[in-house]
Amino acid sequence: MDDKKGVKKPLLLSLSAMKKKLLPPSFLADVRVLSLLAALLFACYYAGLAAYNLRDRDGGPASCEQQAPSRVMRCYELEGEDVVAAAGSLDRGLLWCSPPQAAAAATALLLLSRRGHGLRLRALAMVALAAAAANHWMYFKILGILRASSSTGSNFSLAVETVAILLAAELDLLGFVAFLPGGDE
Repeated sequence: MDDKKGVKKPLLLSLSAMKKKLLPPSFLADVRVLSLLAALLFACYYAGLAAYNLRDRDGGPASCEQQAPSRVMRCYELEGEDVVAAAGSLDRGLLWCSPPQAAAAATALLLLSRRGHGLRLRALAMVALAAAAANHWMYFKILGILRASSSTGSNFSLAVETVAILLAAELDLLGFVAFLPGGDE
């Protein structure tokens, strides 16, 4: 493409030029902090939820009638051995993937305030966000299993959780873009 002076402009901007042009540095810094904080909080939430679910399957109450009613959490009975095994393996995956995610996110948050740790910070942030994406996927699959096995018509809480997980995944994607090389560090 030629402009008025006859100088050719590149059709595609480099990543650093695009990030500088489209995203102000303050927005990138905010996205970095928010994505790491969300990764840390979701890691704690997923680990607690998986431990609670596994406790119920491995020695807790056998059915929903035996559990105390709760306004916060709803009881779903899974039918079929393959469905129970799939949910159990996804819960174990959440339990195994959450501590490294929390450790990487917390360390990356500590390194954000220091200069001279650019590569370490970027590597830890990418590990935390990749683990967060894997955890979001596993929890999304659990929500799908619960929605498929739900006998009641009221799935509003499952729908709200699904939307929250999709928004968290979007924040992870923005975090990946914010931590990509080629921008203001």
